[in-house]
Amino acid sequence: MDAYLRWGILGTGNIAKQFAAGVAASERGQLTAVASRDLGKAKSFAGSFEIPAAVGSYDALLARHDVDAVYVSLPNAMHHQWTIAALKAGKHVLCEKPFSVTHAEAQEMFDAAERAGRVVMEAFMYRCHPQTLAVRKEVAAGTIGELLQVRTSFCYRTTKVEGNVRFDPALAGGALMDVGCYCLSFSRLLLGEPTDGRSRGACMRPAWMISAPAGCASPAMRWPASPAAPASRRTTPRTSAEPTDTSRCRSPGSRRRPGASIRLPTQRRRSRTMRPEKPRRRRRGGR
Repeated sequence: MDAYLRWGILGTGNIAKQFAAGVAASERGQLTAVASRDLGKAKSFAGSFEIPAAVGSYDALLARHDVDAVYVSLPNAMHHQWTIAALKAGKHVLCEKPFSVTHAEAQEMFDAAERAGRVVMEAFMYRCHPQTLAVRKEVAAGTIGELLQVRTSFCYRTTKVEGNVRFDPALAGGALMDVGCYCLSFSRLLLGEPTDGRSRGACMRPAWMISAPAGCASPAMRWPASPAAPASRRTTPRTSAEPTDTSRCRSPGSRRRPGASIRLPTQRRRSRTMRPEKPRRRRRGGR
């Protein structure tokens, strides 16, 4: 392999643009090709990031000899097919989250990587962030005491619904797949593998309900209780995610509780502009 890791990108969406900008600013990454089913979009994308080659099919990119690794930024339902195709073509793969739609598909993807002798990885950026490594270190050292419960929430505001793959169940869209996977991933990062899990319900907003919640999911997972913890304190870590169209994002359970607070690198602080303005009262006397 050359001094640079030569990247090919499948897909030209917003997350692919963020990835391309990151590789362009890196020291060891080099963008060599981008693929889209629409050649015009591929050429436009390539021009924006000075990528030498733009192709009109995913297979054409995988056949190139100047691509060492592939970033799969396609809709969720396509991750399994094209990750395996890239591995069979001898490429390393960075697959956008969520890694796959089912456990069986994920296992097939890892098996394909093992057979090909290539690396496959889910693109959870926060897991490679120094802040996350620092959090794991402090938790492992017992800085916050014994870890009994993890509560996570992740939401965002969007007004683009029509044609948005994030809201399309046929493409494995929805709250849990889109942002709830961060909550699940972070909980497992700190506590390891759960013994069981269940969902407290999920909903998907119909396309005509513009002001209603776009989608929500509230799964819960349970880990082996710590032998040192009293039975009454053996709690179930919960994870939740609520993408929403409304003007304010709040964590489930509106009251703020005392204790340590951890903000993931992917979560931006809430902007003042996202808070609904309070109605102004008119003063009596003409003003």
